Amino acid sequence: MRARPVPTRSLVVLMTLACSLLLAAPSQVVQAVTPSGPAVERVDAWISTKGSSRIGVGIVNADGTNQTLSRGMKPGHRRLFRVGMVHRGSSNGRVLVRGCPGATGILVTYRLPNGTDITTGVTGGGYTFRGVGDGATVRVLVTVALGRHPAVHTINCGVIGSTRDRLDTVVARIVVR
Repeated sequence: MRARPVPTRSLVVLMTLACSLLLAAPSQVVQAVTPSGPAVERVDAWISTKGSSRIGVGIVNADGTNQTLSRGMKPGHRRLFRVGMVHRGSSNGRVLVRGCPGATGILVTYRLPNGTDITTGVTGGGYTFRGVGDGATVRVLVTVALGRHPAVHTINCGVIGSTRDRLDTVVARIVVR
């Protein structure tokens, strides 16, 4: 099978882990470390859209491998992704959520299920959920809106959930039709 060349005007925007890590302060980059206490804090992220099953349940990695949900979308439309992160560890843990910002002609927003806009926190240093119990799920609604004439063909928007010891990434992939 021969690879087809990508047309010059079709750009690929990769707004995944690298983008989010560039936005985060070095002290906020979470890596696997040996925990100082008895419980290891970890998170398992998943992603879904209306009518789809949850992708990423039971899979934990930093690059979104086998945790990517792809959807086609027409210019001028928007798509809602539901992201959940299950906390495992102490009964009073923290989950930090970081995500990709938008780009020219692409608006990405992050909201809590109650409608509270947390975009600035998520795309800045991260939005922290505090007091998350063992087995509890935190949820974020991610909306990707395309302008009428997007300059890209594929958008990969990574959402990272992390605790003091582990991180997990899911990816919302939009293919412009």
